[in-house]
Amino acid sequence: MQIGKLDFEKFESGASFLAQPVKDKIIQMSEEEQSLCFVAQIDKEDMGGQDLCDKYEIDTKIGVNCLIVKGKLNGEFIYCALLVPVGNRYDINGVLKNKLGCRMSVAPLDEVLEITKMEYGSITPVGLPNEWLKFADPKIFEQEYIICGGGKQTSKLSIPTKFLEKYCNVEKLIGLALNTTI
Repeated sequence: MQIGKLDFEKFESGASFLAQPVKDKIIQMSEEEQSLCFVAQIDKEDMGGQDLCDKYEIDTKIGVNCLIVKGKLNGEFIYCALLVPVGNRYDINGVLKNKLGCRMSVAPLDEVLEITKMEYGSITPVGLPNEWLKFADPKIFEQEYIICGGGKQTSKLSIPTKFLEKYCNVEKLIGLALNTTI
């Protein structure tokens, strides 16, 4: 399958390009659902959402960036994954703070990489710890499918958007994505 100028393989043949937690999550799906998941191998230099979209002529509406933030709620540290379309910024200290009732900041990279077993620049909602909160701007759900990280810097994953709620426990958060920066 081709999206823009990027070639994707079916999950079963491209699984080796994915980080282990991502593979583990997709393996939990039915065979029919797995057949809707596709993997592309990319150059590390293209792992950033905007770089990927520019190089491979992919619509930024289907490209998704994932940011991990951390905060303290009721005396406990919590992690949240935030999903916005490529080219948008995150409203961490506005809509997210209002939702959770606490300040959040970008989580330390070394912690995120150790906990997720994923690589910098390719963190994806697929395969993140179940106890983490996950929020996505509703703009993402206007698309039939999305392209997100594959857990490794050299991979991208294309999945039906509906899988975000079903398998990743992603909650829609209106206003999470701020005006586009492009």
